[in-house]
Amino acid sequence: MNDKPYLIVIEGQDRTGKDTLINNLVNQYGLYRYKQGAHEETGVDYRNKEQYEKWVYNHINTIYTNLLEISKTNKIILLSRLWISDNVYSDLFGRNHIVDKYFKEKFKDTFNIKTFVL
Repeated sequence: MNDKPYLIVIEGQDRTGKDTLINNLVNQYGLYRYKQGAHEETGVDYRNKEQYEKWVYNHINTIYTNLLEISKTNKIILLSRLWISDNVYSDLFGRNHIVDKYFKEKFKDTFNIKTFVL
């Protein structure tokens, strides 16, 4: 039996229904939605590779820390975008894959992760 908390990651392009699906799952089954802050509010220049990578690292670290605390509620956690989005945008802008490089093992060791792509 796996006693790690469940983290369901919904991946997909903009406007594919990720938020709608998550909202429906929350409303129908009482799951917990982790809502990330909007990227536009950060003031970080995505064209500055070093500055953006540092921001992504800090952003993912905050998510991980928050998810650890939320997991104590024993609710299944829903998250919009993580692994695939980081890889796609990393390739697009020529930066390192931050999630894989720094967080992959931490997430896998802590959570039972299921990823769905829309």
